[in-house]
Amino acid sequence: MTCSRIPQQSLELEHQHTSRMMDQDRLTGLPHVGLLNRALIETGESPVLLLLNLNNLSYINSVYGIRFGDELLRGSARRLCSFSPARPEVFRSNADEFALLYHDLAEQSIAGEIERLQQHFRTEPFCIGNLSLYLSFNIGVGVGRDCYRRAIRALKWARQQGKNRVHVYSALTEALDGGRKEDYIQWNSRLHNALGSGGIRPWYQGIRDNRTGEISRWEVLARLHHDEGVASPGEFLHVAKLCGLMPSITRTLIEQALQAVSGSHHHLSLNITEEDLSLGYLPDFLDQSCARQGVSPGQLTLELLEGVSSGVKQDQAQQLSELKRRGYLLAIDDFGTEYSNFERILELEIDVLKIDAKYIRQIDRDRTSYEIVRAIAFFANNVGIRTVAEHVHCAQVQQVVEALGIDESQGYLFSVPTPDLVATPG
Repeated sequence: MTCSRIPQQSLELEHQHTSRMMDQDRLTGLPHVGLLNRALIETGESPVLLLLNLNNLSYINSVYGIRFGDELLRGSARRLCSFSPARPEVFRSNADEFALLYHDLAEQSIAGEIERLQQHFRTEPFCIGNLSLYLSFNIGVGVGRDCYRRAIRALKWARQQGKNRVHVYSALTEALDGGRKEDYIQWNSRLHNALGSGGIRPWYQGIRDNRTGEISRWEVLARLHHDEGVASPGEFLHVAKLCGLMPSITRTLIEQALQAVSGSHHHLSLNITEEDLSLGYLPDFLDQSCARQGVSPGQLTLELLEGVSSGVKQDQAQQLSELKRRGYLLAIDDFGTEYSNFERILELEIDVLKIDAKYIRQIDRDRTSYEIVRAIAFFANNVGIRTVAEHVHCAQVQQVVEALGIDESQGYLFSVPTPDLVATPG
């Protein structure tokens, strides 16, 4: 009888082992998302679920290798299991996503818990070999019996806003998300009509030279003119990206802006996108447009968002190098929002750093913002890169900006966006 029971016991043990293996993520040792569904069934009335999407994992994998990325995922799993006294259940829900389930976290404590998580990853780098790296997450938050679906929706919203963003699900979010379907149709039509009828037009905001006190150049800003008024980029750019219209908008703005400065020595800053670089048309298009309007390449600064510059592909880097060779200047816009990759800035031979508005806005009152801007200005000055403070809105901010030796200032204190390129007093 003993012999007859051994195979059955072995079969049961093997079954239990297989079940554990299926329920457990092999890389991190965390339970799979399937167990999250079971845990939600067994939880109380008001669970809180945080879905975390690790920012830039694909970029990290491509630059440092899969093994390096895997080690970051394992380290993230360990930290998520121990960072909080509340001890949430931690699951791996996707390749670069984790889920934190709280069974008895009060809603009023959610903000503090998120701050604790962000503070931990913001101040504690991962040290692997001789490399040190800080990580950040997009976070979607869902509360209640339907928290999983809500957290998924909230994470989608957070990712649409950029990197290192948090969004808490609400009924209003759901209603707005549904409204975006109507927005898409409306703005899709407006964009195509505007591109065909001259409704996409450049507006200009002056940039002040802090040494001379004069407006030294103008940033070209996109505006959509339609029957109901004038729309700013925040209203239509998300649809333009979905429709693949960004390069068409860029080309339209370039042609009109160059015509506006034709025959003058005015200097323009023009925004270019990742889509523009991917198509590879910029060097020849800019040369032809400049030649047609009698504008020198040295009169143009091409602005890249910081995330685009840090993730630039080899062929795009070559294209930027070619633009530099032809005489165009390069700037990083909103510097400090994402990667702050100083080495890449030197590799790309960047001419101008535009310091993000979130650090300038309260630099006269916020010590952290002051120290960050001071460090950026010190670096830029030492390597011969010009700096621009964005969102200079009052004399107190401008006073600090000048004290730090920042070369230029942009903001409503000196110039408001206008459809006409007119010299603005400093």
